[in-house]
Amino acid sequence: MTQILKNLINSVKKFKEDIEFKEVLVNKNWTIYGDSELIEYEFLRNGDIVVVKNGQGFDGTWRILSNNRLQIRTEFTNNVLVFNFSIMGILALKISSQNDEPFLLYDPIIVKNGDVENYLLGISNGNIIPIKNTIENDRFYRMFGPEQEGN
Repeated sequence: MTQILKNLINSVKKFKEDIEFKEVLVNKNWTIYGDSELIEYEFLRNGDIVVVKNGQGFDGTWRILSNNRLQIRTEFTNNVLVFNFSIMGILALKISSQNDEPFLLYDPIIVKNGDVENYLLGISNGNIIPIKNTIENDRFYRMFGPEQEGN
């Protein structure tokens, strides 16, 4: 009976993490940082995705897989990405089964002018004023401590 309860608790935790991850992704535009091409992703709640690559739009699908993986399918890609971390407007992902460095996606509403480097410096120095009441920020503060507001 104890093992059944442990399995149930782990299943509920995993389900909660998937929901949190989904809420971080959906209904926002995410832009790849530092790529020579401008590539933007919009993850829709119904599992569709719109990818804009150098101004040209592509439709596709996305879904969350086990072990913090995300599958994106479009006419030009079918990648499984491994989720590394999320921090207030930044997602770090890498292509599954490759040893490449993670790449960053940023939310251009939160990270102004695409200046990811200075944005991350501002967070680490406590100088970024957080956007209140978002699941992403709640998750960030549960992981990294109490809210610090700066200039």
